[in-house]
Amino acid sequence: MSFRRKGKALHEKTREWSEWLASVDQLVSAAEIPSSVLDTEEAWLYYIDRTYSQAGYLGKAPWFTVDLLSHDQAEAVWSLIGRWLKDRWPDAPEYMTRQLRATHDPNANRTPDPGREAGG
Repeated sequence: MSFRRKGKALHEKTREWSEWLASVDQLVSAAEIPSSVLDTEEAWLYYIDRTYSQAGYLGKAPWFTVDLLSHDQAEAVWSLIGRWLKDRWPDAPEYMTRQLRATHDPNANRTPDPGREAGG
């Protein structure tokens, strides 16, 4: 009986993640989130699911939460999430998209400005 490691599949997954990050480099730069959030796709999933990264306990970076983002950063992160959904999880369930919008889209819970609606 032989033992087979998942090295090849893991390497392929890591390569695909790195290539995807390179393809969205401008969004990543605009978001200004710590690299620990993007180290792996699993770290990214943890962040978007829980709205924080606890990589600080590993000594990599301090804890990072969505609450620390400026409005511009939050918009960039939401764009990055949208792109990730389109490219990496195109068949994501609708409830997941709604949940991500509610927790990450900086404009999702905003009350419309009455002046804008009136054309002023």
